[in-house]
Amino acid sequence: MDLAIDIISDCAAKYGPRAVPDRIEHASMTRPEQLDRLAAAGIAVTPQASFFADGGDGMTASLGAERLDWAYRAASFLAAGVTLAGSSDRPVANGNVLRGMQAFVDRLTSSGSVFGNPDERLSPLAALAAYTTGAAAATGAADTKGS
Repeated sequence: MDLAIDIISDCAAKYGPRAVPDRIEHASMTRPEQLDRLAAAGIAVTPQASFFADGGDGMTASLGAERLDWAYRAASFLAAGVTLAGSSDRPVANGNVLRGMQAFVDRLTSSGSVFGNPDERLSPLAALAAYTTGAAAATGAADTKGS
């Protein structure tokens, strides 16, 4: 994340802002101090909540307790002012938008555990916004679609 934020920020400083927002796909591991940097740089993120059901238990075991709270954030991005776009990463994960929205709300793994930090759960309205206005903003189309 640091390298991606540095490169995007350096390019924006050298060449000016892009017409379409820069985006970091997945943004799967984001430390607390990176949240404000993402917001200040205007970088959108697309964490795939649809990964939680199929891969959440395995990611939990692999990441360990010291990193788990940083995994696939959602509420923290919004609180920091980062554009959050809903995405499925299809065909890797199920492309059903409603399933992705539900995953942002409950963050449940296949074993029924909550994946990562439970405080990262979104309200149903915030999950809907991620897949509509957030996705439109992240693709530079907020003026023509998303709401």
